[in-house]
Amino acid sequence: MTKNFQTLTEAFHNVTVEFDLNPPEFVYDKLVGMWNKNTFLCKPFPETLEVLEELKKDYKLALISNTDNLSVPQLLDKFDLKKYFDEISLSCDVGMLKTDKKMFADLLKKLKLKKSEVVMVGDSIPTDIKGAEKAGIKGVLVDRRDTREFEGKIGTLSELKDKLN
Repeated sequence: MTKNFQTLTEAFHNVTVEFDLNPPEFVYDKLVGMWNKNTFLCKPFPETLEVLEELKKDYKLALISNTDNLSVPQLLDKFDLKKYFDEISLSCDVGMLKTDKKMFADLLKKLKLKKSEVVMVGDSIPTDIKGAEKAGIKGVLVDRRDTREFEGKIGTLSELKDKLN
């Protein structure tokens, strides 16, 4: 997730090398098929576009994601999401993950914002929330299934505006 690949097969090969695995070739075809199916079926949560539209009026918005260069960019185009973000920082483009505070620092510099003016909204405690906290940024956890203990979590993005005021 910290470099670009020409194909998903190449990306999966890279992952298996990292984990010192050597699966048979058909496994890569299965993985690519599952990945493509997941990408095809995924869609924004019902409130997402409305919330982004509303937040865009009053706030600078940025997308920061641990991702490959093949899926998130495709989804941003598919759902016309780029227009909501002032900056987009993808791990595959910047060569680091959200757990590296430099990823946040570089993004804040581009946006000309201070840590105290920023909130990280995410659904992963280890990468989104802890990554933001390492960078000195407050995190808001979106826990749609209400399964995790975290002070200040929200159940949907619709609750975010109240959290920011």
